[in-house]
Amino acid sequence: MSLPGTWARRASCLAVALITVVLGWVQVAPAQAADQAETMEVHATLTAEGLIQVETELTFADAAPAFLTQQFALTQEQTDGRLLTYTVSQLTVRADGIPVTPQSRVKADVRTITIETGGARVIDINYVVSGATRANSDGTIRAAWPVLQGLSVGVDEVSGQFNPPQGVQSYFCEAGPVDAPRACDQYQGGMHGALSMSFSDGPRATHERVTVGALLDAGAVPVTGVYEQPWSFGRAFELSPGRVGLAAGVLVIGGLGLGLGVRRRRLALVTATPLPLVELTDAGAGQVQFTVHDRVRPGMAGTLIDQSVDPADVVASILDLAVRGHLLIVELPPARHSAAPDWQLIRQDCDEPLDDYERLLLDAVAPAGTMTRVSQLGGTVHQAIGDVQTALYRRIVREGWFSRYPTERHPWSRWAWVILALTIVIMVVLAAVTTWALVGLALVLVALIGLTMTQDWPALTVTGAKVRAGLAQLATDLHEAPTRLPSHQVFDQAAAILPYAIVLGGWERWLGALVAADPDDDPDPTMLTWYHGPDDWHLADLPDSLDTLITVMTGRLFTRL
Repeated sequence: MSLPGTWARRASCLAVALITVVLGWVQVAPAQAADQAETMEVHATLTAEGLIQVETELTFADAAPAFLTQQFALTQEQTDGRLLTYTVSQLTVRADGIPVTPQSRVKADVRTITIETGGARVIDINYVVSGATRANSDGTIRAAWPVLQGLSVGVDEVSGQFNPPQGVQSYFCEAGPVDAPRACDQYQGGMHGALSMSFSDGPRATHERVTVGALLDAGAVPVTGVYEQPWSFGRAFELSPGRVGLAAGVLVIGGLGLGLGVRRRRLALVTATPLPLVELTDAGAGQVQFTVHDRVRPGMAGTLIDQSVDPADVVASILDLAVRGHLLIVELPPARHSAAPDWQLIRQDCDEPLDDYERLLLDAVAPAGTMTRVSQLGGTVHQAIGDVQTALYRRIVREGWFSRYPTERHPWSRWAWVILALTIVIMVVLAAVTTWALVGLALVLVALIGLTMTQDWPALTVTGAKVRAGLAQLATDLHEAPTRLPSHQVFDQAAAILPYAIVLGGWERWLGALVAADPDDDPDPTMLTWYHGPDDWHLADLPDSLDTLITVMTGRLFTRL
């Protein structure tokens, strides 16, 4: 025997042995699970109660997959955006006739059941559907249900029957993908007086559908379909003519109402009849008479004019206290030629009553029993200025000229924030549960307009506007009226006018009138009862002296040291 022949016989034997082993393994190997069911037999019955009872039987050629899933869509979107809702109940499953309890969960409006098949060939899935009947616009009833849907395996052939009650007008059967169904391969119903429809279709891939149903007479079965309206921004703010019209009406009426209210208020302030509590009147012979009614002091006048207590109001009040006899201002001779000017403030005994802010101011700049220099003002005096300003605001409010401190926001502002928050809540509620959120948005806009208006709502009252109008007339007179005063009152009258001229204008004119009343060229250090100068001081020096005093005093009182 040659060597090549031996190897050939050995190779032949080995091949025969391998073939024998493989054939034996194939004979003893278990059957593999299929991912495609051979058939799905369906029996669906529409009951007189409007429910659909579904019985399905899935048959596999060998063994079903170890786990089989079935999904039931619990909602169906309608053309008007609403969702038709379904309920699947009385679910039972059998594997080769043996009851099986499936796992079940609901997520995103889909009910999913998972069946542990155990390798069975026949799987029965039975259940009852509510919500599959709904009324059409013409009163007829549409009953439909996808008997094949959401299977994790494909099906070669789907067939069965759909059994409706009396009153059927027509039948239908659709199959294919969810978004592109077509008519089933075969279906027919109502033949030879029978009410049932038979159908068949296939093959169907995983998660494709077969839907069966019928159109019935009105009232043939109850309507079990329940609709839900899902939330969407577009739906909440739906732009229908009625909604847009109502929202526009709310916005226009609310905005106009607020605007007219503000305009009316401002018009009342602007057109207020002047109330001349401080005035220059004609005294005859080309002379004028200065008169103050109701204790309207310069600081009050300045605060009312610009609705703020500023340095000019405080300095004018100090000068007014001196003119009225509560304070003596003494200009000190310079210690050396280049020394800064200085003044001494001496408290005087005076029976004239003082207002709270005047008393605070007088105690700050010239405490009783002391002689304070202007150069020494600051520190505690600076701290007291805040109390003086507050007391002056309080006096204006007490007079009824301001409804509140001008530095404070109107109480309506707090209510405006509350109303804005309330309208936002209303809009959110309307958006969440209705389609009228556009009206809520209009309410929010009106509230925002109201909030904006209350931020600068004037503190000035109508009474205050009348007094301010009178002071505006006085300001005009101080700038334009003749500066001739009765000769026997010229010093007193001109001095009384000066504090008002600080806050209302005309300072130089009335200061000149006072200087012009000097009868001679002699030094006048003590000619004025409220201002004394050095021994060589003349009344003609008063303008320079007071201008410098006002500048220095303002800096001392209102600049932090």
